[in-house]
Amino acid sequence: MATVLFVHGTGVRKAGYEQSYKLIAPRIRELGHTPAECLWGDECGSQFSGVALPSYESEQERHKIAVWRMLLQDPFSELKLLEEAPDAPGLANHGEVVWERLVNNTPTERTVGLLRDLELDSFWAFAFDQLTKENDHRWEHLVKRAAINDGQFELALSQCLVAQLMRAAAEQWVLPPDGTDRDALVTSITVDLGGSPRGFLGAVLKMAIGLFTPAVTPVLRWTRDAWSAGISPAVGDILMYQARGEKIRAFIRERIEAQEGSVIVLAHSLGGIAAVDLLLTTPLLQVCALITAGSQSAYLYEINGLNGLERGQSWPKHFPKKWLNIYDVNDFLSYPAEGVFRQRVKDFRNSSHQPFPESHSAYWRSQKVWQEVGAFLA
Repeated sequence: MATVLFVHGTGVRKAGYEQSYKLIAPRIRELGHTPAECLWGDECGSQFSGVALPSYESEQERHKIAVWRMLLQDPFSELKLLEEAPDAPGLANHGEVVWERLVNNTPTERTVGLLRDLELDSFWAFAFDQLTKENDHRWEHLVKRAAINDGQFELALSQCLVAQLMRAAAEQWVLPPDGTDRDALVTSITVDLGGSPRGFLGAVLKMAIGLFTPAVTPVLRWTRDAWSAGISPAVGDILMYQARGEKIRAFIRERIEAQEGSVIVLAHSLGGIAAVDLLLTTPLLQVCALITAGSQSAYLYEINGLNGLERGQSWPKHFPKKWLNIYDVNDFLSYPAEGVFRQRVKDFRNSSHQPFPESHSAYWRSQKVWQEVGAFLA
């Protein structure tokens, strides 16, 4: 038995890591090993507040206030706009999954804690029933029909619930939360539903651009800022790692050395690059095997951009003898490694049948991936 240390990839922070770890930890136990966490993003990841963006703060604030003015007048206003959105072909199951999570898994303990802190917990049942138990099942039909897998419905459902909570609380003279706490509650419910707190351009805003062409320039200017803020955790981590990756590698090393006995490193995306760099440069004999998924080490080595080993240099003897690299041809951030690192790694090609970027996160739900991992470790 060994400890399997899960190292996450770019852009991941605590809420997202917990969702992945909930899937991964039971699988590791089924294989007879002990799971362990390696969450480097919150402590070592990039930070971006938007100060560098032109007119970011004022434009974002005006947009957010306008959205919440609309929602507090009618909590269902965003969902009503989404009724005009077209169906999304090829994503028939996504809406059903979102609705099932809403009905059966929401709120989680994290969200319940926020509700309690904001004195909104006593109003949850009312807000939840208003959304989920309407006589004609209007919102259930909407979510299941449209099935748009861009996070818009997770966000719209969350904002609908929070707006109803705030309206119900105001009627009982409960002071409303400030914007920061309100947004934290929306994010928590969005994550409960399987969505990401970092959306790009939602369906409602896309519709607005199409309906109000004179407003296209200011809207697109806002979109540029929102897009920059949205991708910053992911792109920021990559850029920061290339410039100052030693802090992330040191964090991973500390987590390895904190374990007892043998360690298997299971690393995703940028975490795989960091793990390979660390194991190339640092003798950690405690590590008996490496598994990378959706990672780019082979590509970086081929372009001579891998930090841990310059192209053409001798391979260090202390590097783990067992290395499994998992990739997906539809995951544009994954690369096979056998052709580059000959006889030092075994490739496994996963077929998630998902488009990018969903394919980049689809490894942990794949039965074939876990079968391959089990055979590799056996």
